[in-house]
Amino acid sequence: MIDLHPKHFETVQHILAKHVPGCEVRAFGSRVKWTAKDYSDLDLAVVGSKPLTLRQAYQLAEAFEESDLPIRVDVLDWHTISEEFKRIIAAEYEVIQGAEPVKANEESVTTLKNSSRKNKRWNLVKLGDVVTINPQRKLTKTKEAFHVAMRDIEVFTREITSHSHKKFSGSGTRFQNGDTLFARITPCLENGKTVYVSCLKPNQVGHGSTEFIVLSGVKNQTDNLFVYYLARDPSFRAFAIHSMQGSTGRQRVMADSLRSFELTLPPIEEQRRIAHILSTLDDKIELNRQMNETLEATARAIFKSWFVDFDPVKAKKEGHKPEGMDTETAALFPSAFQDSQLGKIPKGWTVEKTGNLVDIVKGRSYRSSELKESDTALVSIKSIMRGGGYRPDNLRPYTGKYNPEQVITPGELVIAYTDLTQKAEILGKPAIVRGDEKYQTLVPSLHLRIIRPSESTVSVGFLYCLFRERHFQSHVYGYATGTTVLGLSKDGVPSYQFALPPEKTRSLFDSVAEPLFAKIESNENESRTLAQTRDTLLPKLLSGEIRVDDTSEISESI
Repeated sequence: MIDLHPKHFETVQHILAKHVPGCEVRAFGSRVKWTAKDYSDLDLAVVGSKPLTLRQAYQLAEAFEESDLPIRVDVLDWHTISEEFKRIIAAEYEVIQGAEPVKANEESVTTLKNSSRKNKRWNLVKLGDVVTINPQRKLTKTKEAFHVAMRDIEVFTREITSHSHKKFSGSGTRFQNGDTLFARITPCLENGKTVYVSCLKPNQVGHGSTEFIVLSGVKNQTDNLFVYYLARDPSFRAFAIHSMQGSTGRQRVMADSLRSFELTLPPIEEQRRIAHILSTLDDKIELNRQMNETLEATARAIFKSWFVDFDPVKAKKEGHKPEGMDTETAALFPSAFQDSQLGKIPKGWTVEKTGNLVDIVKGRSYRSSELKESDTALVSIKSIMRGGGYRPDNLRPYTGKYNPEQVITPGELVIAYTDLTQKAEILGKPAIVRGDEKYQTLVPSLHLRIIRPSESTVSVGFLYCLFRERHFQSHVYGYATGTTVLGLSKDGVPSYQFALPPEKTRSLFDSVAEPLFAKIESNENESRTLAQTRDTLLPKLLSGEIRVDDTSEISESI
C-alpha cells in the first residue's frame, strides 16, 4: 500500500492501465515511505522491457495533468534514469502495476524503431570534415559589440537569454547567427552550457568568452541547427569530457580533439527534419519562458502601481477613477495620504518592518563529503537567477543533517545572503522554490534564508514582488559586507520598512497575482515535460534509432 486516498489510487491505476499496460510501475519516495504531506508528489517509475515511446511518455504526462488528482504525478522511464537513481529507487519501492504480456500490435506499447532501420545514405564521418570549428569572423578591434560571457549562458538552454555590449579586445571567440557556442572548460562543459546563436542582426558579429568553442555547419553538408543538437548529444558531450586536458578544476577540451569525433551523418535534408522536430520542442520551451517573463512582469507592475507608486490613491485624490478598476475594487483604496516616517503613504495604511511579518530560517552549512547521491538536495545561491527568480537545474544531492524547519516546501520563498558576483546581482534576490521529481526533500544552503510569512500576514507572492523592488534592493545592499564575497548581515531583511496596506487590499492583490504565479508554475512543469521528451528523442534521432516519421504524432500535438 502507498500513502494515497483509495479513490485517487484508483484514478492512477486507470491511467497507467490505459497508457502503459504490460509495464511494471513502481511507486517510490515519500508516499511509499509514508512520510508524505498532503501536497507531496507521487513518484512513479515505469519499468518496461523497452523504453517508452515519445507518444506514450507525452500522453501519460498529459493524462495525469488533466486528471482530477489533487497532487502532481511525476513519471520516470526506468530506461532513461541513471544507475545511481535506480539504486535509490530499488532501496524502497512498491509495485502498483505488475508486468503482463501484451499483444505485439497494441498501439499503446509501440516501441522505438531499432537503429538497424538507419538509411544506407547515412555516412560515417569525422566532425572536423563536416563542421567548421572556430570559424573566422571579422570584428574590428576596440569596436563595441554584442558580447556573451560564460555566466550569461543557462545550462541546457538553446537561447542566449542574457548579454552585454563590450569592446572587442582582439581575443576571444567571434560568432554570428547560426553558430553554436560550446563551453569547453570544467564545470561548464559537464553542466551543459551550449547555445545556438539566433539573436543577432543579419551579418552582425558578436564576441564572447575564450572558453567557448564555436561550431558552424558546412554549406550543403551540415545544417547549423542540426550541429547545435549534435553538440547537445550525450555521446558527443561524453567524448568532449573524456578528451579534456589540464589540471584539476581548470580542465579544457581542445578544438583539435573535437575534430576527431566520429558520427554517422544523415543527408542534409534529414538533418533539417531532425533539427525541426527538436527545435519545435525547444520553441515551445522558449515560448513558455517568455510567457513567464510577461506573467511575472505583470504581477510586479501591478504591485508597483498599487503599493509603491500608489497610483490608485493618487487618481482618487485628484478626483479620477483609478485606471482599469471597477468601483468595488477602487473602493479598497483611500483617496488621501497621511504622513509617516517613510513620507506620504495612503491613509489608513501602516508602516511595518519585514521582521514583524515573517520568520527567517537560516540555511545549512555542509561538507563536500556530504554531497553524495540522495533523495535530499541542497538549494544554493546557484539556484538564484541574476536579478531574482529560481533556477531548478543547480540542486546538489545532500546526505548531511538538517532541522525540520530547514525543509523547504515547494512554493516557499528564499533569499540570497551571499554573492560571488561583482555587481551584487544575487545578493538579496528572492526566488520561489519549485519541487523537483528527483528529490523528496529540499534544504537551503548556508548562503540562503527561507522567508516564511507569519500566519495571516502577507503572501509569498506579495513578498516576492516586494523584494524585487529597487527600494528593497538598495536597502539590503546597504547591509552588505565584504569585497570579493558579499555577505548580507542578519539585520538587512528584517529591518526593511514599507507601507503595508490593509488585509482586504492585500487579498485583492493576491486574487490577481496568484493565478499569474500558478500559470508560471504550470508553464514550468510543461517545459520540464517537453525537455524530458526532447532529451529522450535527441540521441535516438541523431543515431538513427528512430526516424523523423516516427515522431510525427508528437510534433503535431505540441
